[in-house]
Amino acid sequence: MLEFKKPEISDKEWANKCLAHANSMNCEYTFGNLFIWQKSYSTEICKYKDFLICKWNDDGTTTYSMPLGEGDFTDAVDAIIDYAKSLGETPVIYGITDGYLGLMQEAFTGKFTYKYDDGNNDYIYSTEKMASLSGKKYHGKRNHITNFKKNNPDWSFEKMSKDNIPECIELHSKWIENKDPDDEDYS
Repeated sequence: MLEFKKPEISDKEWANKCLAHANSMNCEYTFGNLFIWQKSYSTEICKYKDFLICKWNDDGTTTYSMPLGEGDFTDAVDAIIDYAKSLGETPVIYGITDGYLGLMQEAFTGKFTYKYDDGNNDYIYSTEKMASLSGKKYHGKRNHITNFKKNNPDWSFEKMSKDNIPECIELHSKWIENKDPDDEDYS
């Protein structure tokens, strides 16, 4: 049976060994994100053999990560299925990239339905382009900045440090709680 727990700094070493096998640029598959946003996303992790399995609970819906690590992939997915079913849940695995999709379809033919979720894609930008925001492509981002400055005249900037991380987490949690689910910019 899988045993999930909140991520702790002491999990970083073994988790990073598993995450190194992710073959994905999915931001959820970094220990920093799992650790820092655990409260906001109800993140829990499990060490299953030589795999890391993540569990998230969002508005009463539980989702699991792909098993990340080395070993019998099919066995690890079966462990997720058995665990979810033992709780009376339908197993939902989140963040299946193209590479993992082939593995899943081969090993679990007809057992899963696959749904592409464009709203949860990670967006990767070059540092240079994000710093300058030049060109038509970034017009919307420049508008967001202009509107933010207009609506928040007392805004300030400070570098993140160990002293202000709790404030950052609190701000993110408040944003999650207060965001408008119908606003397409924040879905």
